[in-house]
Amino acid sequence: YLTGELTIQHAASQCQRLREWLDGGVLAIDLSGIEACDSSGVQLLVAARRSVAARGQSLALRHASPAVREVLGRYALDGLLAAGSPD
Repeated sequence: YLTGELTIQHAASQCQRLREWLDGGVLAIDLSGIEACDSSGVQLLVAARRSVAARGQSLALRHASPAVREVLGRYALDGLLAAGSPD
């Protein structure tokens, strides 16, 4: 369960948290607690999916908050939510 912001101001701490989860084998991330998201947040999500894909696995991004849905839609990346496991 990821909370807070996926913004440039919080990118480093959120990146570290995601890295620890992915290294620990987490393959699904609940995004319902994300209050704000910008292009830095999108980059983190894309990088996390690529990292997991490089290991031959799939990362599910679940329960995206309105903030996440909005920014992914802005960049035509809505498919990131559909790829992997469904909600």
